[in-house]
Amino acid sequence: MTRTRLATGVHRLGLALMAAGVAASTVLDNYGWAAFDVHPASLWRILGAVLMIAGVALIALF
Repeated sequence: MTRTRLATGVHRLGLALMAAGVAASTVLDNYGWAAFDVHPASLWRILGAVLMIAGVALIALF
């Protein structure tokens, strides 16, 4: 079964929104903006964010 262009576009949009949310939360945590507690963006936190985005990308692709 092949996916239509619309389905592929919806998956890409969902992935882009999720990636933007993860990136925004990392930045907000790092600087403590919007009354967030400060949690420095260490290598492990950034690696975790990248792995989370990669996992969702794999689910969206397959």
